[in-house]
Amino acid sequence: MSPTSHRVGRWGIDQRSIDWLIGNGFVVDSSVVPLSSYSKSLEKVRGGPSFYSAPREPYAWHGKPIYGHNNTSLMEIPVTVDIPKSFLLRIFANYIGRQLPARRITNRVFMRVAGGRVLRPDPAYPVEVLFGIVDRAIKAGLPVLNLMLHSSELASGLSPFSRTRVDCERVWKRLEHTFEYVTTIGLRTASLSGAAKLLREKQVSSNVPKLCFPIKDI
Repeated sequence: MSPTSHRVGRWGIDQRSIDWLIGNGFVVDSSVVPLSSYSKSLEKVRGGPSFYSAPREPYAWHGKPIYGHNNTSLMEIPVTVDIPKSFLLRIFANYIGRQLPARRITNRVFMRVAGGRVLRPDPAYPVEVLFGIVDRAIKAGLPVLNLMLHSSELASGLSPFSRTRVDCERVWKRLEHTFEYVTTIGLRTASLSGAAKLLREKQVSSNVPKLCFPIKDI
């Protein structure tokens, strides 16, 4: 069976990748991290993509029509990024998302104060932080929560998040506690492809802001 879900390495997604994924039968991508930019990082000579204006909600990402394929879009399910309940931090997030001047400096302040938290079993996060990310995402009306995890984090010594056996055990515990919590509050778990199918049935809007992906620079 061929894979139908995708997340690119080092978040280096662009329109060419989307066109290829659609042409090869993929139905969902998860390479977007809202309120973040990799334009001057990831060891890229000319910079990676900017996700400053990317929606936090899932959306249909359109590609060019490809002969022999009925689909011309795939579902993008962004990584769940936390926006704390602080009014000031919400102003920062809105400013960044609108791509106004000095957004890079604003983003640095936001990430430093907010912690740059995404929904992932980071051993540095107390479990209450993960529960808070879940609660705020639900309150914000996100139809799906996307937990991020590298498989290397599940083994000791293979990731910066699990350099030691203790950290590795913490990653496993964060996963266990998070799944226990979402089950307790009635959330349904699903694969990326399964979530995309459910979202398509609910006709997720494709009217989203144009994202900034430097096609020639990735």
